[in-house]
Amino acid sequence: MNEYKILFLIIVLVISGITDILKGKIYNFVTFPGIVMGIAINWYYNSYSGLILSLSGLLISSVIFIILFMWGGFGAGDVKLMMAVGAIAGYKIIFDLILYSAVAGGIMANVVIIKNRCFLRTWTNVLRFFLFLIPGYKLKPEPLKKKNSIVLPYGYAISIGSLVYLYFNK
Repeated sequence: MNEYKILFLIIVLVISGITDILKGKIYNFVTFPGIVMGIAINWYYNSYSGLILSLSGLLISSVIFIILFMWGGFGAGDVKLMMAVGAIAGYKIIFDLILYSAVAGGIMANVVIIKNRCFLRTWTNVLRFFLFLIPGYKLKPEPLKKKNSIVLPYGYAISIGSLVYLYFNK
């Protein structure tokens, strides 16, 4: 990745991470220009191969995160942030960025459930969910109650995970 793409990606990630932590929002005035500029930067520096790189990264991140959004796992801002990351970074590293973001989100989630003293209950429900996927398994997972749910600023996890990846893969 060239230094302009890295710098632009860092700006988008830092702004989005900060606003997600402080306001609980990832703003369109950051993500939409991130998508457009990601495509433009890739096209400018790498012609049509850059355009394909960018649009493929955008498509991959869109499909994965829209599915997760439809399952109720993420907010629309998280989806749009990952779409911007995909458009800027391209398809070659988008899976790595998603993986690093998932690890950061998992660490955040475990810290929060330990802090809220619901570690055992949470992981029991996770196990029940995966066992429920096995054909013939009878025990159903407990329904989630909105008032007991913990909301994580996943845009912050996307930001931290992506920044860690960029730091170690210069």
